[in-house]
Amino acid sequence: MGKGNPQAHHLPLTTGRIEAMRWDGRARDIRYDSSPKAPGSGFGVRIYESGRKSYVLQYRARKRVGASGAVTKALRNKVHLKVLGNVDAMSLSEAREKGLKMLQDVWEGNDPTEELKEEEAKTLSQFLPQYLSIKKKEGLAEKSLYDIERRVRNYLIPRYGDGPLTDITRSDFHDIFLGIVSGDLSISGEPSPVEANRLHAHLSNIFKVAEIKEVIPEGTSYPTTLIKKAKERPRKLYLSDPQLKGLYRALSDAPQSHALYVIQLLCHQGMRKAEVLGLKWSDVHLDRVAGRECEPPHLFVGTTKNGDKMFSVLSPQAITIFEHLKSQRVTDSRKKYLSGGEVFPVGDIRRQWNSIRAVAGLKEFTLHDLRHCVGTWLGRLGNTELVISRTLNHRITSVTEQYSLIPNQQKETALTELADWLEETVGPPILKHPIKGGQEPI
Repeated sequence: MGKGNPQAHHLPLTTGRIEAMRWDGRARDIRYDSSPKAPGSGFGVRIYESGRKSYVLQYRARKRVGASGAVTKALRNKVHLKVLGNVDAMSLSEAREKGLKMLQDVWEGNDPTEELKEEEAKTLSQFLPQYLSIKKKEGLAEKSLYDIERRVRNYLIPRYGDGPLTDITRSDFHDIFLGIVSGDLSISGEPSPVEANRLHAHLSNIFKVAEIKEVIPEGTSYPTTLIKKAKERPRKLYLSDPQLKGLYRALSDAPQSHALYVIQLLCHQGMRKAEVLGLKWSDVHLDRVAGRECEPPHLFVGTTKNGDKMFSVLSPQAITIFEHLKSQRVTDSRKKYLSGGEVFPVGDIRRQWNSIRAVAGLKEFTLHDLRHCVGTWLGRLGNTELVISRTLNHRITSVTEQYSLIPNQQKETALTELADWLEETVGPPILKHPIKGGQEPI
């Protein structure tokens, strides 16, 4: 079926012939159906460079004009090409039936051009913002929304962004999935089964929502179906006491920055990085309400990563850090550090963290690993698994946990003991002041 043989592009289509077809190098490689069963001469199969195939119908739209609607004329001379569906998701007979119905609509004066506009909105690129908006309304955290968009745009948009969602085949996604697992296609260049599994979950949920919103037909086969998730190796990186001391020496030598305080709060509170970076001063309550055990000094965040409200009791050392930050906020004359009410008016601290952990010799260590460390330290101090879970605001997964309340006083005791142990091990909180004309202000 080479380029030089026009007859090769018109032949009776069969399922076997369609399976054997390969892209011939043309920008628009379409094999038109010359079978007596074909719904017109414009019905065929389009083959893409990636190897995926779609049923298509070429037609000229017509519309009714005049008050009676009895007269028809060509809408325009331009020939339209409409995608009927993916070859993997639709049989040849189903595609022919759909094409015939569309041609009947054309000759009855119902212009499929408007439907074409709807079809174009069903591309991955155009559906992604709608999907993210839906997940945001469901309460998904901004960090999670960012991760979804990043992965989809990195791995899927370049390949499928301009085509219908149903053009994403199981075979193609399987190749992408394995490429990320092996490291051949991962953005980091390293094997990343976790990244592959997250993309698997994102795409599956995108198709689920698309089906609910009737963007794709009910019963559409998902490209993630039958593809087993990769085995993830659990991270078990914890700071030894010498490593912890090395981290604090690096913090002590580091210039003034937001990272200096974020890292210390992660060690003291066991919170997620996004939760700390997302704090507003309205979330920070440093005063104890007299006679009310339920309201010790605390952080209160309305929505966390797991969708729950977070009530994190503050240790005396954590209070010291926030009081220092608050004093710097008041004395800093630059408006950009006073606006918005954010405790840390920065998007991320990745650059500073990379520098600090390099000095401390902790190149494999991540900020999220500090959260695991806090859980380990709390266990070493004699706290039960339930106390640790509630103190770290883990998602409740069992009926027992649901009805097992942990008093705030107990959480406060656990975090205060942790902070006291940290102070014995590495010293009091590191507090610095901006250097005039020098380092990054807080």
